[in-house]
Amino acid sequence: MRDRSVLDDLPRMLDELDLPQMPERESQLGFEVRTKEFVVVARTNMEDARQAARQMQQIWHRSGDLADHWTQVHRRPTFGIGSVQLLIDNEPVREQDQPLVSLNVVGIQTQIAINVAAGRPTLRDQLPRIREATAWAFLHTAELDVQLPAWVCYGLANFIANEGSRLSAQVAELLPKAESLGGQQWKGIRTGPGKLDFPENHRTQAALQVRYLLEGNDAELAPKFLAALQQAARGADQYWAQERRDPTRQIDEKLKPYERAINGLADKHASGFQSWLKNPEMGQPKCEPAEDSNQSVGELQQRMVTILKLARRFQGRSSTTSQVRVASFDREKGVAHREVASQTPRTMDQLYRDLTDTKQPQWATIGPDNRLLFSGETERIRKLLGIDRNTFQSQLREDRWIVSTTTGGRATMQGWLEENKDDPTRPLAKFAIVDTATGQRRS
Repeated sequence: MRDRSVLDDLPRMLDELDLPQMPERESQLGFEVRTKEFVVVARTNMEDARQAARQMQQIWHRSGDLADHWTQVHRRPTFGIGSVQLLIDNEPVREQDQPLVSLNVVGIQTQIAINVAAGRPTLRDQLPRIREATAWAFLHTAELDVQLPAWVCYGLANFIANEGSRLSAQVAELLPKAESLGGQQWKGIRTGPGKLDFPENHRTQAALQVRYLLEGNDAELAPKFLAALQQAARGADQYWAQERRDPTRQIDEKLKPYERAINGLADKHASGFQSWLKNPEMGQPKCEPAEDSNQSVGELQQRMVTILKLARRFQGRSSTTSQVRVASFDREKGVAHREVASQTPRTMDQLYRDLTDTKQPQWATIGPDNRLLFSGETERIRKLLGIDRNTFQSQLREDRWIVSTTTGGRATMQGWLEENKDDPTRPLAKFAIVDTATGQRRS
């Protein structure tokens, strides 16, 4: 039998020792919930352990979905097995145990501790920090915290923890909530008791910078930013392959060119970042919903806003002009034919082909669920456009592209974009409910 080794290139299959035999149990440590990646121990009750485990599982999957754009290391069957431990403690907090949430690593494992003692914030109030700590644990398990600059990791952890939250016109509402995570000694040098050499605003600045690179101006820079992360990951993989033959560890020196490329991208768009800080919703249409819109109609309107901004953003990719042959009669010349240009609306099928054309540069946008949507996610784009169910139709009226859909009964909802004189970066998305039989607007 061959011994297992960390330098072994052979694939290792999962066995019964890798996975938990009992997903839930009560022991002398407290109430435990175990998954493939996590061990959650709550000294309060089982429901707290379950709630924390659900949040951690959700963030782990979201982290993987985003990381798919620059690495595949997390798709290995053995990735992250038993790599994260979370302790929910209700013992009184001593001064030296501050802050309430700490994050430490032992080798490839990550240990998260959270305190919910009497007089402290409840577990529900501290869930955002558990989510951020879980994202950090994913980055550490994938060794991305070694490959990428520290500010990128801080920003990614905060972004993943809050992805899907509503965009805000106020920068203050986009800042990380609560104090920074404790621990993380492996990412900095201690300068005093409980103090590392990070700048005081490193967490907030990193969160805003990464959010701008991923979501700023309707995710305009997201493909370039993720491509830079992919180059860093590939460089690290090449180094690890060589490092097995060369025992000298020079990972920091080898990855500096890639780190400079990521920093250079941020520096290149510094002026755009400053503009975004003043108007974080730039690039997003300003919605003016139809009157008496209920929740289901509101969700349809959000989908239509995304469709309208994508059609506007890529309006030059397919032609909406067709040639119509017109015949005229002249007594001297006889019958004459001429070609007349006629405008026809771009259909949803045409828009789908334009958006998923692999010959065109990659793009990203913020979808109706406030999550990033990429050009390679063809199924999500198809569902957004309602291709299979023919949910949306298009028409041209006064050179304006209008999207419409039925809302039940004889009502049709129409949506279109207009220029916004007050803020040209945010076109106006307007809607109207039209009676299908009479053609009259109801609102």
